[in-house]
Amino acid sequence: EEALLRAEQIYVDQAPAAVAMEISKAKVADGFVAIVEPAGPVPLQATDDEDETPFSLIGDSVASRKIVTGSRGAFSVNVYNVGSRQIGCESYTEYVALRTILTLRNDVISVEEQIPPFTYTDERGKTRQSYLDFRVTLASGERIGIAVKPEAVARRRGFRQTLRLIAKAMPKSVADRIDLITDKMIPPELRSFVAAVESARADQQHRPAQTAADDAAAAKVIATMAGAWTLGHLQRAIGLPDGRGFRAVVRAIASGMLSMPDGFRLADDEYVRRNT
Repeated sequence: EEALLRAEQIYVDQAPAAVAMEISKAKVADGFVAIVEPAGPVPLQATDDEDETPFSLIGDSVASRKIVTGSRGAFSVNVYNVGSRQIGCESYTEYVALRTILTLRNDVISVEEQIPPFTYTDERGKTRQSYLDFRVTLASGERIGIAVKPEAVARRRGFRQTLRLIAKAMPKSVADRIDLITDKMIPPELRSFVAAVESARADQQHRPAQTAADDAAAAKVIATMAGAWTLGHLQRAIGLPDGRGFRAVVRAIASGMLSMPDGFRLADDEYVRRNT
């Protein structure tokens, strides 16, 4: 709780980098952030000469019910993210939605899946239970319930009305609001962008010193930008070899240093702007 309060105060003071550092010192425990006290010897750290991450234990899922493994042809996965905790997804759409949320928002400090249900009354007057697929907590303290559905389900007659009834019945102790995410909201272009960001961000863990130097070189060039530059021009101006300039630009976009006014296509002829 102390780490969460400190992170919220730093966020209010508009210091995103400090927030990231604060949260990096914490882990998700029981759905919330708690300070990690080292026990025993300090684990080995990867160096820039190593392309691997030291093994660490993964925390259990906080789901209040068993994650459905699905019938033949169904998808089930455990995502290891947010404080090295196991996050269960019951469908591929949930998996993609979670990755997209964590990529597009830099202020998520906690993710919980399948939290304890609450009751609501459907349009026929019958009492039912509702499980949120995810609940995300932001650095501001706001908690958002996420309902993930296939577009075909979301288009069914009566679905929107049911969702409104669920939102109306949801206690404030559960979440502040419910957002709906469907597979149609995450087109292939956005999915490719998410994968690129995840890959580029992994450099910070596998090659921290080199990545920090690359990001500093990119930030120096980005600070000189006036108007929109193409991705290709920006990479050439940064001048890093072996695709490192591209990966630094991707991290700059993900961090909010740059914006892409025309979508999420990471191509040389796409434009980016420096955010002020």
